[in-house]
Amino acid sequence: MGQNKELLKQLEHMWLHGKQADIFIALYRRWAKPASSIAKIIGSERTNTYKIIQTMIRNGIVSEVNKKWIKYFFISDKDVLRHKLNQDKESVINKEKILPFIESELTKRNQERVSALPTVNFFEGTDGVKQLFDDMYTQIIDEQYLEIKFFASNTLALQSTSTHNLHQYAQHFFDELQRKKISIQWYLGNWIMMLDSILKSDNIQEIKELPAGNSSINIFVTGETIYLIIFKHIPFGLKIENEEFADVIQLLLKLSCK
Repeated sequence: MGQNKELLKQLEHMWLHGKQADIFIALYRRWAKPASSIAKIIGSERTNTYKIIQTMIRNGIVSEVNKKWIKYFFISDKDVLRHKLNQDKESVINKEKILPFIESELTKRNQERVSALPTVNFFEGTDGVKQLFDDMYTQIIDEQYLEIKFFASNTLALQSTSTHNLHQYAQHFFDELQRKKISIQWYLGNWIMMLDSILKSDNIQEIKELPAGNSSINIFVTGETIYLIIFKHIPFGLKIENEEFADVIQLLLKLSCK
């Protein structure tokens, strides 16, 4: 009994798990048997035993023969396990030969994979911000967006000290969006010292008159891209291309007005 238990344990290291090892020993001892007889010997249900035997046949461990329209199953020789092992070795050798080619092709495709890190472009000065708006307009048209989202800061200090309005940087941008019937869903953060409220609108005419100076902030969301502008003495902007970042900003804008 102890030897049989040890044999079952070692057979599990040779691809034969659970009932497969029981079936192997039963067939090797008793020569050819139908599935119903094997099921009784190992104490298992016939249909399940038959399915396991079919798996062993596909793996080249069990053989079958028909006798009077009944299928009998048998182990052809004890060397069947050695033969299976040699097949596996040959398969591994062949896989090792083709693996360098696969790795080489995957290395080439690494250059084509989209990086998870954001792509960032910097725009500096008045001309740079105008270029940013041109870039944003081109992307909106190329991607055929029908709506973009926009957040702007609006403080009492901005309203009282700002000498520039947004349309001085982006008159053409807003006019072309209106002409092509592309809407802007915009959010205006109002506060004196601390954030007091966020208002939502889609009136482009009001956007044009927003202050652009004294560290006012504009954030545009176009698809998977964020355009951020800070209007200081020398204004500058950032173009950040990252789907996850854009999704977060859109979610924050959506939640801000609930």
